[in-house]
Amino acid sequence: MVTLAVGQRIARDDILKALVRIQYGRNDVAFDRGTFRVRGDTVEIYPAYEEQAVRIEMFGDEIERISKIEPLTGQTIATLERTAVY
Repeated sequence: MVTLAVGQRIARDDILKALVRIQYGRNDVAFDRGTFRVRGDTVEIYPAYEEQAVRIEMFGDEIERISKIEPLTGQTIATLERTAVY
């Protein structure tokens, strides 16, 4: 499980390593369940168990914003203070 919170100081690469450790695959082209993609300081995670994806926006090594998004359009559904990815 990976838990993330707004204001948390963590390197982007550490988030990526934690996702790979819990069996998520990186795929910057096809955004399917159980994958994540990286675009600059933004990491988008599509959990295998949910209909929505999670967008983690960072500034340096600090999480600036966490949002639930529609995976197909990228439109923000809700803003979160913290999230857990299983």
